Amino acid sequence: MIIKAKYLFIAAVILLLAGMLLPLLMVAGILGNALILSFAAYISSTVGLVTGIMGSVLYVADKRKDR
Repeated sequence: MIIKAKYLFIAAVILLLAGMLLPLLMVAGILGNALILSFAAYISSTVGLVTGIMGSVLYVADKRKDR
């Protein structure tokens, strides 16, 4: 099964938004300051960044293949 680049971009955006919103909600006092939430925010932003890079690499590879 081939993963399309747009699905990786969508997953990356969701993960990066989660990595941004979790600390924001903790600072605003909506969520508690739990260590596990801090780790979840860090991991989701890191995985989102890597997923976005993989999506861009696949997008460029697909475009080059079409030429």
